[in-house]
Amino acid sequence: MSSAIQIERRASIGYVTLSRGSKRNAFDAEMMDALRVAADELGNDPAVKVVFLAGEGEAFCAGADLSWMEAQMNADRAGKIQEAKRLSDMLAALNEMPKPLVTFGHGAIFGGGLGLLAVSDIVILDANAKLSFSETKLGLIPATIGPFVLQKIGHSAARQLFLSAEIFMADRAVDIGLAHLVGTKVEAQARAEGLLKNSASAMAKAKAVVQARDKDALEAEIELAQQALADIWETEDACDRVGAFLAKGKSK
Repeated sequence: MSSAIQIERRASIGYVTLSRGSKRNAFDAEMMDALRVAADELGNDPAVKVVFLAGEGEAFCAGADLSWMEAQMNADRAGKIQEAKRLSDMLAALNEMPKPLVTFGHGAIFGGGLGLLAVSDIVILDANAKLSFSETKLGLIPATIGPFVLQKIGHSAARQLFLSAEIFMADRAVDIGLAHLVGTKVEAQARAEGLLKNSASAMAKAKAVVQARDKDALEAEIELAQQALADIWETEDACDRVGAFLAKGKSK
């Protein structure tokens, strides 16, 4: 099993914990692959009725790992698209998992971390959580997570938050539909446990019905997003801004 996440099965709930706490649970290739595999395994495990996702340490997920970003910057176009597809495939696997996905977010939730909220069925945020679609500050765009986020919050909120890259709090996330409740991890776990009284097959069917209408459009948007991200990575502005961000991170 990957060290990037921990998986525990207890009382029909599959607990998935992002375990790169020292890196604020930032995404790298290993974590993305591990989450995709976990979604497949737990989604197909008849003993698991509900999946609960959280992160260890001070932050749920602060976006992309610096080393992974550096590799992205230096990769050729095919390599950039491959890594964008890695992230898309992970989010799609969680999104399509035939089990309810309940997620608790705390601390910093930036960039790709917001993609995890977007593919979750029930999201509870700590009152002090700070969120940002921070990509445009780096000369990039929230492309790969974009199709999933748009389905969750709609165009109006996405226009404002994608362009501004502003930090917003948990109550704002609830207002736009990215999250559902502000509460504690204990309360989030109680929500997951409360779903156990429901029919597993009925919950799976209900989730599929909700997603069915937009499935074809989502798949097309995901492919376009991968191309758009590769395009923006190749701009001088993105290279300069990401390079400066990486240099700053290495100096800490």
